[in-house]
Amino acid sequence: MNEPRRVNRLPIGVLLPGTLGLFLVLFALLLLRWPAETSNPAVVGPHFLRVLTPAEGDNGAVVIARVILNVGIYIIWIIAAVSLLNGWLRGSLPAMRTFALMAGLGLLYMAGLALYTSGCVAVVGFMLMLASAVVAHGAASVFSARSETLTLADSIESRE
Repeated sequence: MNEPRRVNRLPIGVLLPGTLGLFLVLFALLLLRWPAETSNPAVVGPHFLRVLTPAEGDNGAVVIARVILNVGIYIIWIIAAVSLLNGWLRGSLPAMRTFALMAGLGLLYMAGLALYTSGCVAVVGFMLMLASAVVAHGAASVFSARSETLTLADSIESRE
C-alpha cells in the first residue's frame, strides 16, 4: 500500500524538453566559460576550474562552502538525470517531483551567475527541466487517475 503511484505510460513528448534541458546544462557546465573565483570577473575558464582554484583572500570555511556549492551542481545534474530516466521508464510520480526539485535547486545555483553566457545557457536548461517536470507530473496524475477510474469501473462491471 505504501508503494509509490505508478503510471503505465507517461507521454515521452513531455519529457523531451527536460532531456534537452539536461543536455543544455551539461553543455554549459563542461564546454562554456565561467567566471573564475578571482576579484577580476573578466577572468574566465571551465567550470571545474572554479572547484579547483580557491578565491584570493578567502579563509578555510568560505573555500569549503564554495567547493561544496560548485561540486553540488554536478550532483544535482546526476540526480536529475536519474530521476528523469526513472520517470520515463517507470512512470513514477516521485521521480517527477525529484526532477522538478533538482531543476529548482539548479536554478537557485545559476541565479547568481546568469550575467555570464554560460550561466544564461544553464538557466534556460534548468527552466526547460522544470517546465517539463511540472507538465509530466500533471500528465502522470491525469493518466493515473484515468487508470484508477477504469480499474474501478472494470471491477464494478465484473461484479455485476
